Amino acid sequence: MSSEGRLLSTDFRAIYDFLPCRMLVALYAWPSRLRQEWCELQLRKLRKFVRRRRWTVYREYTDTIRWSPRARRPGLTELLEDASQRRFDVVLVEGLFMFATDMQQLYELMAALSSYRVRFIARSHRIDIPAGPRSGRVLQIFASLAEHEHQGVRKRIRAGVGMARAKGRTLGRPRHVLDHKEVVRLRDEERLTWKQMSERLLIPASTCVDAYKRKKNISL
Repeated sequence: MSSEGRLLSTDFRAIYDFLPCRMLVALYAWPSRLRQEWCELQLRKLRKFVRRRRWTVYREYTDTIRWSPRARRPGLTELLEDASQRRFDVVLVEGLFMFATDMQQLYELMAALSSYRVRFIARSHRIDIPAGPRSGRVLQIFASLAEHEHQGVRKRIRAGVGMARAKGRTLGRPRHVLDHKEVVRLRDEERLTWKQMSERLLIPASTCVDAYKRKKNISL
């Protein structure tokens, strides 16, 4: 087989290994609002960025779930899996907090991409973090920022709790005052089941059972 035939028989990733000036780019979009047009707006800007540099889009990854620090994002999970297999060279996002919810998560994601030797670019923030060992100093800076943000959040929480206590506010879940005599009456006189009693008193059935046992001093 000729060299041309061997080249055409290789996969897309291998073809681009012969072109050092080319880049395979993964686009990621996560809108802050549950509106598809916001996601498309981000992707439009990212596609334009790629075209101007004559790079090639490997794939577009998106998440359209509600923005939350604990949100499970299948698009991001798939992107990281593909990055670990080195299927593209660059991850391109519109902004830092359209990729992560806080500095700690941002640092962890960029550290993961660096370990996979994948470059990271945030277009609107003009941040370009190279792949591999060269990203070490940049990641140290983001680690310091993440720790600073974490300490700031802790201080704000403590200050808020202190102010609330100073104003005489009760913190935590409100306590439910249960009338044990009423539980016994409903059980013995009205012959309600635990489920019926739970629905009437708006408390768990197990709470009704415990109250009845304590009042009657019996074991059920």
